[in-house]
Amino acid sequence: MSKLTDLLGTIANTFQIGIGGSGVRTLRFRNGFQGDLTWTPTAARAIALPDAGGTVQLLGDEPIGSPEGLTLSYLTTSAITIGAGRAGTATAGNRAIAVRSSSGTKNVSVLWIEGTGNGRFAGAAAVGANQTWHVFIIRNTTTGVVDAGFDSSVTGANIPSGWVGRIIGSFMTDNASNIRNFVQTGDRFDWVDWVQSFSSSNTPTATSNLVTLTVPTGINAIAIGRAYLNTATFVYASSPSTNGDAIMGSVGAIALFEIPTNTSGQIRYYALVANATSDIATRGFIHPRGAY
Repeated sequence: MSKLTDLLGTIANTFQIGIGGSGVRTLRFRNGFQGDLTWTPTAARAIALPDAGGTVQLLGDEPIGSPEGLTLSYLTTSAITIGAGRAGTATAGNRAIAVRSSSGTKNVSVLWIEGTGNGRFAGAAAVGANQTWHVFIIRNTTTGVVDAGFDSSVTGANIPSGWVGRIIGSFMTDNASNIRNFVQTGDRFDWVDWVQSFSSSNTPTATSNLVTLTVPTGINAIAIGRAYLNTATFVYASSPSTNGDAIMGSVGAIALFEIPTNTSGQIRYYALVANATSDIATRGFIHPRGAY
């Protein structure tokens, strides 16, 4: 079998292995990864990875793809629950699937340690008002252990040494530095309560005017919101990188929208004439977590 171990290190395509007897057989690969195969000789079996430990599946250079599961849930003003699921993570030498087999909680107010509880990476910002926090699933490149944590850096600059990570979502704090209550459905995050993000009795008329909404910064989120107009004029809105589209034009008009933001959480928003009264409330956002 030592020759087979050497052979597996050179095969680039699929291969077949004949296994005699029955019971659990362990396949050990040259890179140190092992997969357990329960073999019943009366029926064909496929090797399913990750292994029985539910930790890592090596992928070579295949695309990482979108996270599966790993749903975030508001728990308290300082903690969230991270559901079971999996997501691709990358190292310099390979890509792997980090599997979280059960849900657990992490607290943004205390510095990260492995396991349930402490969640803020050392080196990240201190928790404050109206902040964005990015949630990472992380994998220890030596042991294969999978955990999670929070970083104020969108690139995960403060992920602990020896671990690699992947963004699986983001949340925000409110004016009191508490986690803003939210509900996640797939890539969509809804604030439990609408947030008043903009109100003006003299909405700017400059076509370059940008308005900051209550969505995470550092990512190109799609803001979900509602605009209200109390003046007989046209108001335009769009992504900052495109020309404005008219979304309202009469007194009492309400426009629901989904508009891509820049990484500062802003959209293009302006009125056709001066002294137009309008406001914007943010419902939530769509997170581009599959792009990271």
